[in-house]
Amino acid sequence: MPKAQRPKRQQKKSSVQQNKTSRSKSEKQTPSNQLKIESPQSARDKLSKIWLREGALNQLERKDAQFITGLFEAFLPSTGLDTTTTAATEDTEDSGAYSSNFQQTLINGGIYYCGYRYPDGRAPPKPNNWDEIKQRLMQPVPSLSPSAFSDEKFEEFVQADEEADNEEAVRDSVITKLLDNIGSPHVPEKNFRFANLDPLNGIDRNTLEKAQPDFYYGAEGLFLNHVIRDKFSPIINPSMTSSVPILPNLFIEAKGPRGQFRGVKLQACYDGAIGTRAMHCLQSFAERTPVYDNKAYTISATYYDGQLKMYSHYTAQANGLGTRPEYYMHQLISFAMTGTKESYLQGLAALQNAADWAREMRETVIHDANEMGLRMAFEGRC
Repeated sequence: MPKAQRPKRQQKKSSVQQNKTSRSKSEKQTPSNQLKIESPQSARDKLSKIWLREGALNQLERKDAQFITGLFEAFLPSTGLDTTTTAATEDTEDSGAYSSNFQQTLINGGIYYCGYRYPDGRAPPKPNNWDEIKQRLMQPVPSLSPSAFSDEKFEEFVQADEEADNEEAVRDSVITKLLDNIGSPHVPEKNFRFANLDPLNGIDRNTLEKAQPDFYYGAEGLFLNHVIRDKFSPIINPSMTSSVPILPNLFIEAKGPRGQFRGVKLQACYDGAIGTRAMHCLQSFAERTPVYDNKAYTISATYYDGQLKMYSHYTAQANGLGTRPEYYMHQLISFAMTGTKESYLQGLAALQNAADWAREMRETVIHDANEMGLRMAFEGRC
């Protein structure tokens, strides 16, 4: 008698199907050890240098991935922007923010963290508006003067910092107190996973986990023409829904006392590159040509062990017109937030000024993109 055939296994849903749901709890935060990344080729094979760590030799399961192409042709012919899009995928622990492989992946992708040096010893150039941004951050804020701010509030902050013994506590208590005190009219999105965004700079989509900044500031999607918003969604919109801010260009990352500063700085570097790409995309659309003015339009901030550090981010084609863009991160200023009331207030003022500056940058690029959209619609191209 012929052997009875085993029933076929039911195929797993593709990562595209899994991510088509609206803003679900899994989109809000997905633990890295819950799902395995599946890729056509091990992401580790593409690293120029491999740092071994615990679990680094585990093989990833493999399956086909689907690609979505031709998203931007109607809006950005001949702009030089990458028009290949890929589906959102889950993240992998081996390339997490604490891994040296994560750092190497950023370098291989032309995304350079603060303090990086080229092999010949050169430092990446600062943005042309670095001094201008720094001066803006240092401007005094009347509501944050020593006479207008009580000693009790400062002492409450110091105590909260002392009691925060992990990253969640720092994020929910320490950073929240900072943001409550700056009085910005815009409320940042908290701990949101950027599941909708395309990979950066041609990096294999399975090499880097999706960014999930502790806090980010962006614009309401309704302010941007919906056709433009939909066309560039995988570049400017962290979510497939319209309920979270788009065009993120101010990020805050924090770590608890048990964390590593290298990890939080790399996370901020990754965030900043994502924000820079988003701003550059709309700027290039508005100008109908790639915009490389060597200016920063994105800021990130890190908080670790009482220290607040702020960074600029920008992109440039360092190797000539038409070459792969590189992303740069430079420190702007730092503050000892638990040192004195004066230094604490200076840090608060810098955050307030950064939020105002980032909002102005977003409003400008959205206005220009909307104007171009109307012009193109009038010409019959939309």
